[in-house]
Amino acid sequence: KLKATPSFNTPVVILTANALNGMKESYMKAGFDDYLAKPIEKPELLRVLKDYLGKTNSNNIETSPQDEAIKEEPVIKEVEQEELNKDKKKVLIVDDNELNIKIAANLMKKYDFIIEKALSGIECIEKVKTTHYDLIFMDFMMPHMDGIETYNKLRELPGFNTKVVALTADAVEGSREKFMNAGFAEYISKPINRELFDKTIERFVNNIDNNIDDSDDIIEINIDENGDDINVTTIEEIEDYTNNTDYLIENGIDYNHGLELLGDKEMYNETLNDFINGINEKISSMKKYISEGNTGEYAVLAHSLKSDSKYLVFDAIINITPISANIGEKDLGFTNLSEMALEHEMKGKDNNLDFIKNEFNTLETEVNRVVKVIKKYLGNSN
Repeated sequence: KLKATPSFNTPVVILTANALNGMKESYMKAGFDDYLAKPIEKPELLRVLKDYLGKTNSNNIETSPQDEAIKEEPVIKEVEQEELNKDKKKVLIVDDNELNIKIAANLMKKYDFIIEKALSGIECIEKVKTTHYDLIFMDFMMPHMDGIETYNKLRELPGFNTKVVALTADAVEGSREKFMNAGFAEYISKPINRELFDKTIERFVNNIDNNIDDSDDIIEINIDENGDDINVTTIEEIEDYTNNTDYLIENGIDYNHGLELLGDKEMYNETLNDFINGINEKISSMKKYISEGNTGEYAVLAHSLKSDSKYLVFDAIINITPISANIGEKDLGFTNLSEMALEHEMKGKDNNLDFIKNEFNTLETEVNRVVKVIKKYLGNSN
């Protein structure tokens, strides 16, 4: 109808969520000037604005007095500036843990990528259907659909050719071969070697600025979920341990190594805070899976707890005074949290529900101890 209107010559851009292969050509043949798929990518929208607003002759536009007050130059200048984004590389991080994504994005900050996230394999697949990514980092242990299953689904998509790098704490012997044989472009274990991480990006993402620091620092990428604080055993506050890193070290938390992994104290403290904010929900979910006999999902959460423990370095082997007389030295000082969580993960994978039921209280007690130490360090008495 518009095309039949005399003197109609306004560009018309189709906006549609119908982003299947061949749809763009179909709409263009129907006479549309351009095509944008939903969800609309900002760089693409800005490209269209620049292309068609730039072609418009302002002398032919009828304007009201109110319109005259609007300056075109700043708008065009903003479009030109934002237009640069369309040339930026896009990276997708797939992980069910928000904190992990946050840290991964921080690690790639120097590259000026457009970084997007997917919190599940299903979300990853939906994003890849509508957006081209230059590189995908894929966690392995995710609920419902793991990293290998997700990758296999991606490979079934028409035209999919993005390199996918396995990024996982599943670093037992033979893991690299497992992921490489599954078709992944590369495998990086956690905690991540920064130099290897950078070299992987350089290898698979073309034409990036090389602003890389050549240190072989290690950074861990793990994520925790938001939740309420865990209830911990009350211990009389004798001294203020706020920001006292020696207090962390004395209680089995290797602050210095954690700082090496995370880069600076601000990020380290922020990550500790995220851990205690999310641990209650994680423990509650683990209890729920025990009551349901769901050892598979229990193993996923035990794996996450193991990763968090390595990441924040709750693994110094020390001898400390038990919180309760019923807790032995094995439970607190000589078996660290990451080792305990690893054992629970493996028992979950083996469907050993009896072990999980018998040993969960010991695991939870150690979690409570660690949370109490962190809260005293952060000055959080709640």
